[in-house]
Amino acid sequence: FDFGAGGTSGGQLFYSRRIGRAPSLGAPSPISVAPDATTILGAAKLTGKRGGWSFGLLDAVTDRETATYRIGTGPNARFAVEPRANNLVLRARRELRGGQTMIGGVVTGVHRSLDTPEFAATLRSAAYATGFDFRHEWGDRTWFVRGDAEVSRVEGSAASLLATQRQSNHYFQRPDAAHLDLDSAATSLTGYSVNTSVGKQAGKHWRGDLAAALTSPTYEVNDLGFSYRTDRRDVQGSLAYVENEPGKRIRRWNVEGAMRSEHNFAWEPILTVGTVHAQMTTISYWTVVAVGQRFFTAFDDRLTRGGPIALRPAWWQSFVFVQSDGRKPVTFGFSGGSEDHDFGEWGWNAGVNIGVKTSSRWNLAVGPTVARSFTPAQFVTSVGDPSFTPMYGRRYVFAPLQQMAVGIEARLNLTFTPRITLETYLQPLISSGDYGTAAQLLAPRSFAFGPYGASVPDLDFNFRSLRGNAVLRWEWRAGSTIYVAWQQRRSDYAPIGDFDLGRDARALLDARPDNILLVKMNYWLTP
Repeated sequence: FDFGAGGTSGGQLFYSRRIGRAPSLGAPSPISVAPDATTILGAAKLTGKRGGWSFGLLDAVTDRETATYRIGTGPNARFAVEPRANNLVLRARRELRGGQTMIGGVVTGVHRSLDTPEFAATLRSAAYATGFDFRHEWGDRTWFVRGDAEVSRVEGSAASLLATQRQSNHYFQRPDAAHLDLDSAATSLTGYSVNTSVGKQAGKHWRGDLAAALTSPTYEVNDLGFSYRTDRRDVQGSLAYVENEPGKRIRRWNVEGAMRSEHNFAWEPILTVGTVHAQMTTISYWTVVAVGQRFFTAFDDRLTRGGPIALRPAWWQSFVFVQSDGRKPVTFGFSGGSEDHDFGEWGWNAGVNIGVKTSSRWNLAVGPTVARSFTPAQFVTSVGDPSFTPMYGRRYVFAPLQQMAVGIEARLNLTFTPRITLETYLQPLISSGDYGTAAQLLAPRSFAFGPYGASVPDLDFNFRSLRGNAVLRWEWRAGSTIYVAWQQRRSDYAPIGDFDLGRDARALLDARPDNILLVKMNYWLTP
C-alpha cells in the first residue's frame, strides 16, 4: 500500500490510523462520556504477488458511535459523535526490467452514513482519491526518474464543504489571498497533486537529484490519507559527495548540500532553506552526524490561523549525533540540537541513548531526552474588531511562550525461541508551557507586535503522558503468526505552567490508565 515518489509530494493517500480514529464530533456538554476510538466492525486485507504484478485490497467498516452527556441536573442523553463508514483502498503495481521500472496506481474511497443534521453539517459524505506513480532506473541502476500524480474529490453539504475550505490545511478565508476563493455554496471540492524527481543514486563519489511538486489549494485527502497543507509549489535540489574507500582513521564519509524553496499559488515565498549534512564512520565503527540549516526570511500564511499573511523570520538550526560501535555488547550515543531565530526565538534539545545486548536472547535500549524553547509570538486567538482596518477588521492575538519537556524511551526485547518473542516499549513524557503577556500583530506581511489591552484565556499548561506496550509473537506455522498485544496509555493535564519534575511525575502515576488488549492472527495461504 506504499504509494508515491516521496520527496516533495503533497502528502500520502493512505494513512492507516484514520481507520478507527477518535470520533469526529464532541458532545454538546462538557459533562459527557465519549469513546476515544471508533469501533471497527470488520476489516479485511488481501495482498499478493504474481509474476511482475503486486496487488493490495483493504476494506474496513467502522461503527456509528454515540456519547452520553448531561446538561445541568437533567437526565442523561445520547448524542451521535461518529457515523458508520466504509473505507476502501485498492493498489496495483507492475514491475518490469527486473524491478528497474515500475508503474502503479491506487484508488481510495470513504463513504459515511450521515443520518443526523450535525453529521451532515460537519462531515463530508464521500471522499475519493486516485493516483498514478512510476519509477524508472537506467545505467545499471545509477540514474533514476520517478514521480506520481493524484486527483482528489470530496462531497458533502454546503456547510461541510465550507468547513473543509476553512480547515488549517486550506485556510481559504484568508482576507489578503486573492488567489483563493471561499465558496459557501460548494458541495464538492476537486484538487490535484503532482510530484517528480530525477537524479543519480549510485556511483563512486557524486550523487544528487532535482525535484519539483505542485499541490493545488483544493487538494483534500485527509479522510483516509494525510496532508498537512495545500497551496504549494515546491522545488529542491541536492548534491552529495560519497567516499566509501577506508582511510587510516575514517572508514567512510559523505557530505551533502541541499536547497529547497516553497511558494504558494500566489508566488509568495513561504519557505526557503539550505542544508549541509555530513556523516562519517570511523575505523572503530563510531558514527558522527552533523547537520546545519539556514532558513531564510519568507512569509508565513499559516501563522494567523486563516488571517493575513505574516513575516516568517530567518533562523539557524543545527544538529549533531554521535553513536558508538553498534557491534559491541554495550553502546552509547548522544544527540543535541539548537535553533537561533531572528526576533529572539530560540530552542535546544539533548538526549543520550544506552544499549545493552550482552546475550543473543535479550537487548535493552534506554534514551532520556530534554528540550527547552522560547517562542516570542505563539498564536492565542483572534477577535473581531471592524475598527481595526490594518488587519481587515480582526485583532490577531499572540503571546510569548516558554516550554520545557523531559521524556524517556525504553525498549526491552526478549527471544525465548526462534518462534516466540516478546517486545516491550515504554515512553513517559512531562512538559510545561508558560505564556507571557499577550500582544497583537500590527500589520500584514510583518512580525511587528503591539500591546493588546483586553484579557485573554489563561493557556498555561502542564501535560504528562505515559505510553507503553508489550507484544508477544508466536510463529505457530511457517509464515503464520499470532500476536498478543497489551497497551497502556495514561495522561494528565493541569493549567499550572511551571515545570516541577517530582510533582508532575507523581501526577502522571496517579492518572487513570486506559488498557487495550489486542489479538491478531496472520495466516499464510501458500507458504
